[in-house]
Amino acid sequence: MSSSTTRQALQRFSAGSLLGAWMLLAAAAAYSQSLKTTVLADGSTVGLPPYWWVAAQSLGSMDLKGPRGEGISLGAALPVYTSPPGPAIGAYRPMVAPCCDPVRATYALAPQIARGLRAAR
Repeated sequence: MSSSTTRQALQRFSAGSLLGAWMLLAAAAAYSQSLKTTVLADGSTVGLPPYWWVAAQSLGSMDLKGPRGEGISLGAALPVYTSPPGPAIGAYRPMVAPCCDPVRATYALAPQIARGLRAAR
């Protein structure tokens, strides 16, 4: 490739990159949402998008709900084992998932957590 062809290709690439960046910034500005400040029970605050609310909170964790049924837990923690640690204690069943791959672990944990939530109702 000649130097003039390389230069033209770089100019096209630069113009395309600039246009792409401008489009992303324009889209972000068009769809940006202001966050509403929500005060938690411990006095700390969190910024939430419109129509989201705190469904539950505890020291260091909270569950958020969205307007379309979305949900997220922040700060939640539970013990997870790579193999069952022993016999169940009453109705308690420890969570078991493979180590080190968050996708596989989430795939294994999601039905266990759902079962636990259904049992808690």
